Amino acid sequence: MNTQSSTENRIIVVLGAGRTGTSLLTRILNILGMSLSEKEVPLSEQNPAGFFEDAEIVEIQKNFLSKLSCHPYLPFPVDFLKNQNISSFHNDVHSIVFKNINKTSTIWGFKDPRTPNLLPIWTRVFNKYKIVPKYVLTVRNPQSTVVSLHKQYGDSPQIAELTWLHRNCEALYHTGGNCFIVHYEDWFSEKAAMIGSQLLQYTGLAEYWGNERSVSDAMNDCVKPQLNRAVYNDYEIKNRYVIKLYSVLQNCHGDSFDRRKLMDVVVECRKAMAEFSGWPMMAQQFYRQQNRSVNQKTKKKLEAVEPKLQKSYEEKVQYVGDIQKYIIECKDLSDQNEHLRIRLSVKAKELQDTQRKLEAIEPELDRNRKELFTLKTSTSFKVGLILVKAVVKPGKNTLLFPLYLLRVLLASRAVKN
Repeated sequence: MNTQSSTENRIIVVLGAGRTGTSLLTRILNILGMSLSEKEVPLSEQNPAGFFEDAEIVEIQKNFLSKLSCHPYLPFPVDFLKNQNISSFHNDVHSIVFKNINKTSTIWGFKDPRTPNLLPIWTRVFNKYKIVPKYVLTVRNPQSTVVSLHKQYGDSPQIAELTWLHRNCEALYHTGGNCFIVHYEDWFSEKAAMIGSQLLQYTGLAEYWGNERSVSDAMNDCVKPQLNRAVYNDYEIKNRYVIKLYSVLQNCHGDSFDRRKLMDVVVECRKAMAEFSGWPMMAQQFYRQQNRSVNQKTKKKLEAVEPKLQKSYEEKVQYVGDIQKYIIECKDLSDQNEHLRIRLSVKAKELQDTQRKLEAIEPELDRNRKELFTLKTSTSFKVGLILVKAVVKPGKNTLLFPLYLLRVLLASRAVKN
C-alpha cells in the first residue's frame, strides 16, 4: 500500500449523467497526461472512439448494484450504506485504487456513469487512506442528453430527464460542489484550449505536461467536429427542476462559480425528489420482483435442462477421453513412423553405397564378360570341351570325337580365311 503523503495520493474522478461527454472528457484528460487502467471497456457503436472506462470498476459497480437489487437510474434506499455487501465493495474499491495509484507515473483517473450514486462509498475510501480526489463534472444540455439516451438505449424522455437530474444532483451533492465543471458543447468552440489549460492546473497534470506540445494542438488532435452530437431535435424539457438546475449550471464553468447558489438549487432538487420517494421505492421493489421472477424462471429452466446438461457433460467427458486416447495412439503411430523413416533412411543410404560400388566395378565386369566371351569362342576351348565330354561321357561322344574335332578345326580355319 502506498503510505506516502496525501499530495502524492491523487485521483481524478470524472462524473456525469451518462451520454454527457464523459468519454470525450476522459480521453482529453488522458491526452493531457492522466493515466488510465490497462484493461478498458471495449469499443461499441455508442462510443466508437472508446469508453475509456476501467473494466474492473464497471464490473464491481454493476455487481454491487445487482446485490443491492437497485436500478442504476433510481435513487438508492436511504440505508444502503448498512448493506452487508458494503464491506466487500469497499475492499474492491480500495484494491483497484491502490493498484493503479502505485502503478502510474502521473495521476490516475477513471469514469463510470454509475459512480455518482456510489460516491459515499468512494468518499469513505478516499478519507480513510488520505487520497485527494479531483472531481471533474461534465454537463450537457439536457435536451441533447434526453435525445441521446432515447436513441442509444430506448429510454423514454421522462426517464431520461430524471436520470439527468438525479445523477447530476448526486454528483454535486456528494462532492459538495467542489469540482471542475465542463460543458460538453464548449469542446467544440474556441474555448477548448483554454479549458484544457485550466484542467491541467486544476487536476495537477500540469507538472507532467511538457513544453514540446501546445494544449491547443492536443485539443485539435482529440476533439473532432464529427464527435459533436449536440442535436436537440426540437425536444422540450418537461421537468421544471431539470430546467432550473441547468439554468444555474450554464453559469458554472471550471472551478470558479457561485457554489452556494448552485448547491442551494441542488438541495432544492433533491428535496423535491425525496418528496416523491415512494415512487422510486415502488419502482425499486418492482425491479427486484422482476429480477426475482426472472431468476426463478431461469432457475426452473436450468433445473429442467440439468439432466440433459449432465448427460451432455458426461458425453463430452467421454468424448474428451476418446480424443485423448486417439491422441496417444496417433503419437505411438507417429513414433513408429519416425522409427521406420529412420530405418528406411539408413537402408537408402546403404543402397546408395552399394550402387556406387557396383558402378565402380562395372568396367571390370565388362572386361571379364568380354574375356569370357572370347574364351568361349576360342578353338582351344571348344576342343577342350569336346575332349571333356568324350572322357566324362564315353560312348557316342568318344566315337564321334574325331568328327567333332574335325568340324571345330574346319570352322576355325574358315574364320581365319
